[in-house]
Amino acid sequence: MTNKSKPKILKTILITLLLLIAVCVVVYFNQPESNAAHQKTDDAYVQADITFVSAQVSGVLNDVLIKDNQAVKEGDVLAIIDDHDYKIAIKMEESRVNSAKANIAILNAQILKQKNAINKTSVLLDISKADIKLANDDFVRYTNLAKDGAASVQTLQRARNQLNVKQAIYEKNKLLLEETKLELNILKSEREKADAELTLAESSLALAKLQYSYTRIVATTDGIIGKKTARKGAYVTPNKPLFAIIPIDDIYIHANYRETQLAKVAPGDPVEVKVDAFPNQVLKGVVDSLAPASGVSYSSIGPSNATGNFTKIVQRLPIRIQLSADQPLSKKLRVGMSVTTDINVTQ
Repeated sequence: MTNKSKPKILKTILITLLLLIAVCVVVYFNQPESNAAHQKTDDAYVQADITFVSAQVSGVLNDVLIKDNQAVKEGDVLAIIDDHDYKIAIKMEESRVNSAKANIAILNAQILKQKNAINKTSVLLDISKADIKLANDDFVRYTNLAKDGAASVQTLQRARNQLNVKQAIYEKNKLLLEETKLELNILKSEREKADAELTLAESSLALAKLQYSYTRIVATTDGIIGKKTARKGAYVTPNKPLFAIIPIDDIYIHANYRETQLAKVAPGDPVEVKVDAFPNQVLKGVVDSLAPASGVSYSSIGPSNATGNFTKIVQRLPIRIQLSADQPLSKKLRVGMSVTTDINVTQ
């Protein structure tokens, strides 16, 4: 090999190497994004399921017992609404309940009295039946005697009249028994109405007591108070938020990944989380779940792609990342902090 041919060989080798490198670079940068072993995004934030607490009844706030950024436990009283009107409502409903009970007691006594009257009338009716039988036997006997001339016509007439009287008394007692039974049915209907009125009064009393309990506005979960708008002396109405309770112990990471990154991402994949507020510190976590729809899908005005000038845009889907327990840094996190997440999809 001559000295002149050596540069040509070196040049050929160099060109070949450069072409090979170029091909590798093209192949590397054109491979699908989802093939990467780690999927990262900085479109991620600390989140928590915030609970907003509002009054359930109207009234003036007599006292506000907590401050901004104060930790509270479920059931802690946060504020107190003036309960004067609600106490009066309870007393009124208690009076209605007592009145309804007294009315039922009176009706029960009347029903018992009416049952006794029915029993008494039934006895009189039985006596009337016996009297009729006796009068009828006398009438038959005097009729036979009159035929034989052993009894006068006057005696026979008196026996007939006595039988008619006994029959009339029987019919009277029969009607009286029907009337007493009818009155008993009326009293029973009135008692059913009174029972319904008592049930209504007791329900109203329960509602009054429930509304009274609402004058104590309590924490519905553990957390830290934020966005406190309640002020002593202010008039509050239902469904207007007065406090926000942030459950710091149950925070999670909300990360928005491009759809092209999600082919290999699955629940349980390990995640490293870096918080912008705490550089050089890493939190551990796992993928909890993937959202069923992209963020834009929940927009009130959804995208319309049925147009002639359609432009395809890569969508982002939210991923919920649960932080591992027993990490001191987790206690310092606050909702809304920006983070960077790195999902390892090879494990």
